[in-house]
Order: sequence, then structure tokens, then C-alpha cells
Amino acid sequence: MLELMIAIAVVTLLTLIALPSFTDLMNRNRLASGANSLMAGINLARMEAIKTNAGASICASTDGATCNNNPALWGDGWIIWADVDQSGTVNNAEVILRTQERLGNINITSPVSTISRLTFDGRGLPVGMPANATMLMQPATCKPGSNNLRNISIGVVGLVRVAEAPCP
Repeated sequence: MLELMIAIAVVTLLTLIALPSFTDLMNRNRLASGANSLMAGINLARMEAIKTNAGASICASTDGATCNNNPALWGDGWIIWADVDQSGTVNNAEVILRTQERLGNINITSPVSTISRLTFDGRGLPVGMPANATMLMQPATCKPGSNNLRNISIGVVGLVRVAEAPCP
């Protein structure tokens, strides 16, 4: 009986030690997956614009059909569509290429510039976007000092880069 109690105490102790590390690992994997999804979506919009020599856009969307002009709502999902007229809004004649649903407990914000959508012209260049636009992706509870922040930057020629950064 004593051996069983010691074994249970050891397992409990090991669980208490490993659980915070496991939670941090899960947050990092969720962020990496979300950052890769957003980067793939931006690249899809850019490549579609180049392929069709017309235009394509990606925007924050809560319903998967229309754009939400609030730059704080990227975490609720986004849509990518062939934006032939480069208006930044989904028209009836334009085809939605992909939708992304909410990413769980991940917040995506645009701190410096207010990016609620990205539009690319037929050459794959961003239309009407500030130079070197940035979006920040982080879990809902970002432990200060942990590297659980993703800095997603879109360059002036439309290339996307993701970098880790510490939580504030």
C-alpha cells in the first residue's frame, strides 16, 4: 500500500512539473500553425493575382462570405477571393478561393497600420497598403517574456515573413 502511495505521489509530482511546459508547447504549435495558415493565405492571394493577371484579396471575415473592416478581427477568420476589380470587397461575380475559420484562442492584430484587408494587383504587388505592414499573432494569454508572439510582416513587393518575438 505504501508503494502505491509513493508511486502516485511521484506521478503527481512529475505531472505538475511537466504540465506548464506542455501548455507552452501547445501554444507554440498553435501559433506556428496559425502563422503558417495566414502566410499561406496571403501567398495564395498574391499568386492568384499573378496567375490571372487581375487581382486577388484577403480580408478579415467573421462569416466566411463578407469582409469585416475591423483590423482587430483577423483572429476570427479570413477569406481569399479573386478580386478582379481590386475593390477590396467581394462582389457577386467574384469567386471565393478559400475561407479560414477562427483559430481558437489566438489574437491577430495590426498594431502600426490598420490592415483589415490586403489586395494584390496582377503583378503580385500590394495595392494601397502601407510600406512593410505588420500583423501580430499571439495567444489570448501571452506570458510576458515567452516567445509566443509571431510578427507577420508583408513587404512592399508582397513577400511575407514570419518571425518569433517575446510577449510584452
